[in-house]
Amino acid sequence: RTIASTKPAALVAVGKAALAKLQAEASEQTLLFATIIDPVGTGLNQTGFAGVSPWLPPQAMVRHWLDILPRKRDLALIYPAASMAETARLTVAAMSAQKRKLSLFPVKSTDDLPAILEQAGQVAGAWIVLADKKILGTKTFNQIQLAAEAKAIPLAVSDEEHVRRGALVGVGADSHRVGAQVCRLAGALARGELPADSHVFCPEYSFAVVNITVAEKLGYVYDFSNLKQAKIYKWH
Repeated sequence: RTIASTKPAALVAVGKAALAKLQAEASEQTLLFATIIDPVGTGLNQTGFAGVSPWLPPQAMVRHWLDILPRKRDLALIYPAASMAETARLTVAAMSAQKRKLSLFPVKSTDDLPAILEQAGQVAGAWIVLADKKILGTKTFNQIQLAAEAKAIPLAVSDEEHVRRGALVGVGADSHRVGAQVCRLAGALARGELPADSHVFCPEYSFAVVNITVAEKLGYVYDFSNLKQAKIYKWH
């Protein structure tokens, strides 16, 4: 029996493998999705799809980073020159709205990284790295993290995973609330209330992820009672 033969009211794919199966068996129905990295780049920002991206918009990331990063330090943005150029542009605009200076360090090749980190250390007291597998592979990220640690520079990243690997702060979306958000999208779709040009939605709830072990090494003390949207971890 095929998925389409069950005549479901809604089809939800969690991950790329599930999406591929639904596309193969029920391509004529609008498919809802979640936990798919880069849904726009994957081609899901079009008619026939609707879902929630795991990526946060730069405005939300900037808000979480600035809750944790030192307030009086200039910032450096390190990012893959090709794949993250648009995200970098939007991040600059979001930082400018917060009146924070941000120097750009696009990485065209990982061979350029030592020189880039040296330059970034000279002009900025905190680094932000946009996550991308090409630049945030284990070896490359370790290189960035060790350079930041040697200079006592706080490191921010655009995901949660690399906070565990030594960044001070990252960002994440609440997976439980993403599920509830997808359910509401399914209801809106069934009622014909989903706008025709709406396909990819940002997570409704996000948070800063803080590595308190790194914070202690840097000598930072935070009053988390005033910071509601944060996850605090102590990794060794």
